[in-house]
Amino acid sequence: MSRAVQIPVTVKTRLGVDEFDSQEFTQTFVGTVAQGGCKHFIMHARKAWLSGLSPAQNRSIPPLQHGRVAALCRSFPDLDFSINGGICTKEHASGILLSAPRNLLGVMVGRAACSNPCMLWDVDRCLYGDAENPLVTATRRSIADAYANYLEEAHPPVDEVATKMCCQTHLALKPILGLLSGKPGHRNFRQTMELLQKDRASRNLGPAELLRRTIQVLDQEPKSRAALDEILPFAGEPDQLDSDLTALLGRDAGSRPDCLDSESPSCAPLLGEQLSSVDDASCEKAVMRKEETHDDMCVFAGD
Repeated sequence: MSRAVQIPVTVKTRLGVDEFDSQEFTQTFVGTVAQGGCKHFIMHARKAWLSGLSPAQNRSIPPLQHGRVAALCRSFPDLDFSINGGICTKEHASGILLSAPRNLLGVMVGRAACSNPCMLWDVDRCLYGDAENPLVTATRRSIADAYANYLEEAHPPVDEVATKMCCQTHLALKPILGLLSGKPGHRNFRQTMELLQKDRASRNLGPAELLRRTIQVLDQEPKSRAALDEILPFAGEPDQLDSDLTALLGRDAGSRPDCLDSESPSCAPLLGEQLSSVDDASCEKAVMRKEETHDDMCVFAGD
C-alpha cells in the first residue's frame, strides 16, 4: 500500500467482526496490515455485528473495550494508534491521552461534537496548551459570529445553479446545528435554519446571512437570547484513568453525555482558523491528537 501512494497509509477499523473478535484476531489483523505499509491505526474500541444489528445499534450495543486498544499499543510499540468510541468530553479525551501509551496519538470524537459543537471551544487551551483561546469571551453568540465570518469567505453568496447550491448551503450550516443543544431555543434555531434553506431567495444570500438571520429570530425570545449570551465554561480536570483506560475513583468517564445513542451523523466543526471545509469528508469527525515528540495536543478534522 505504501508504495502505491505518496501519502501516509492509515486504517480505521473496529476490534473485530461477528465471532472474529478476540484480542489474538485483532493483533493478527493489525500485524498483517502493518506489513503492507500502514503505520497508523484508528481503532473504534468495539466490535461490529454485521448480522442482527443495524448501523445505529452497532454504535451503542457492542460494549466498548478501550483497554484492548491500550493493549494493542503495548503489543506494537513501533506503530501509532488513535482511539474512537464513547469519548464524549474534553476531560475524557485529555484523560486518555495522559494515561495511554505514548504511541496512542489521537482521540477521535464524532457525534458528541456534532450534537454540541460548543464542546470544542476550549480545546486550544486545554489540549493544545495555548495560554488562551481564539475567542476571548466565549458565548454561543460569539461562536456563531466567528462561524458566520468564516462562511462569508468560504461560501460567499452566489446565484443558485439547479439544486447544487441547496446541498452546499446545507453542508455549510450542518456543523452549527447543535449550537444551542440542551438550551432554550434549540428547536427554534434548527427549524428556522431549515425554513430559510428551503427558500431559494434566502439561499442566494449565502449561508452566513442565513445564520445571522436565524440568530436575529432567536433574539426575539428572552430565554434563547440569554442562552446565546451565556458564558461557556472552561474544561475541567482530565478524567483519572488507569493504564487500561478505565475510570478510577468510581467515575464512569465513558458514559457522561448520552452521545452514543444519537442517530445524527458524525460531524465535528472546528472554530476560527481551524475551520477548513464543511464537505462530508472533512466534517466526519474531530481528532484530538498528542504529538509523538511532545505532550501538546491538537484538534484537526478528517480521518
